[in-house]
Amino acid sequence: MAKELRWGFCSASKIANDLCHAMDLTQGNRKAAVAASDPERVRQFAQTNNIPRWYVKYEELAADPEVDIVYVSSLNVTHFEHCRLFLNAGKHVLCEKPLTMSLAHTEQLLALAQEKRLFFMEGFWSRFFPVYQEVQHIVQSGEIGQVVQVYSHFHMPGKPGERVTDGALGGSCLLDIGCYTINFADFVFGGGCLPEQVSATGAVFPGTRVDHDVSMGLRYPGGALATLTCSLSGLRPSTAMVCGTEGWVEVQDPMHAPTSYRKWLRHQPSVTTVHKPFPDDPAAAAGSYNYAQGTGFYYQLTHVNHCIAQGLTQSPIASHDVSRRVAQVTHQVFDQILGPRRV
Repeated sequence: MAKELRWGFCSASKIANDLCHAMDLTQGNRKAAVAASDPERVRQFAQTNNIPRWYVKYEELAADPEVDIVYVSSLNVTHFEHCRLFLNAGKHVLCEKPLTMSLAHTEQLLALAQEKRLFFMEGFWSRFFPVYQEVQHIVQSGEIGQVVQVYSHFHMPGKPGERVTDGALGGSCLLDIGCYTINFADFVFGGGCLPEQVSATGAVFPGTRVDHDVSMGLRYPGGALATLTCSLSGLRPSTAMVCGTEGWVEVQDPMHAPTSYRKWLRHQPSVTTVHKPFPDDPAAAAGSYNYAQGTGFYYQLTHVNHCIAQGLTQSPIASHDVSRRVAQVTHQVFDQILGPRRV
């Protein structure tokens, strides 16, 4: 039986609400407490999600002896201080991406987690989806031959909120959605190596240093290439394709939370589509999620529970090295499109 984990929530955010709903589908996870600065918002969040204790100070959540692990989903600019607070209090931490606003802060948190011997993971939930796991198997088995190129795109045009557009809040298209495209390239090519070359260009909101469109080209050892884009303005399907010498496999829209993929092999007459539906979810049927595909948190939560039950301090699928590599590439991209800007 999975070890029961008592979860605390740092922020009464929309995404935390969705993770709460998905948690109801899992075994061995229990909602214990939530903290947020707005008393009415946190009280309502606790009531809606059947959480017994709520606080208006994050220090109170850190001091709660009946909390084993904290899910950090506060604003990007506060991730570093909040993760540090909970790690120093002896709590395991699952932090929403981006882990921090800078490579230096990411390195500090990874070192602190190792020092404290606590489980610590950045929430790249995509890696735990059955579609990602099957795509990885297809690639590693050699079924599509030698991988030579990856294309990954995440486009979300519309009216983004201040969380994405305000630099003071950590707003950034690259940090909000572009990180998924970097994560996908790393998922395929990573294996302990960084790209040898990163080339990037981007566009910013007028009068700001906040990016809204970014295009990236990565070259990995051996000459394999990745072409990545993210956009808050341009329409196109958000897909991710791995191209090999004997075929290709494409993660369908939405590439960050997919339930299907397509595959074509040189010796096959047609394209094969494989569907991997979510488990039945009453909350999804009732329209309770804020974001599409929220049921997919089920896979990440189950994985985190198993890792901690095994005494692991990091995930073998979304390891500290993964967070480090994604942060290193992100750092290079920002330097090229904006110049050094993040502490």
